Amino acid sequence: MALDCIYTTLRNSSGVTRYFDYLPPHGRRLAAAEEINIPGDWLPWMRGNLRKMRGFASDLTNCLIEIVKTPEQHCHVVGEENDLDLIRTVTIHRDPATDEDVVVAIEPCWQCSEDSPTPSP
Repeated sequence: MALDCIYTTLRNSSGVTRYFDYLPPHGRRLAAAEEINIPGDWLPWMRGNLRKMRGFASDLTNCLIEIVKTPEQHCHVVGEENDLDLIRTVTIHRDPATDEDVVVAIEPCWQCSEDSPTPSP
């Protein structure tokens, strides 16, 4: 089971190896084009540190780092008379026929499928 939908992915787009002090847990050195995967939404890792937020904003403005992917948002779907109880991730897909973005609800990456092994207690 791939759990990539629960991670944030950031990429060093500066073109050189660079240290990013705002990356968890205590700053990270990334090579040019290197990516880092951080569990969940990574902004809470900064814990309201304004210096780190300013550094991140500056690096975004100057195209030194880019946000490649954020965790997918999820929602609870309840059907008629509560007969449907599902979790779905909400994502945007590009329709190749029209080249327009379409909001869709899909099964989350962490959802077990019929062919998944049964976890042992």
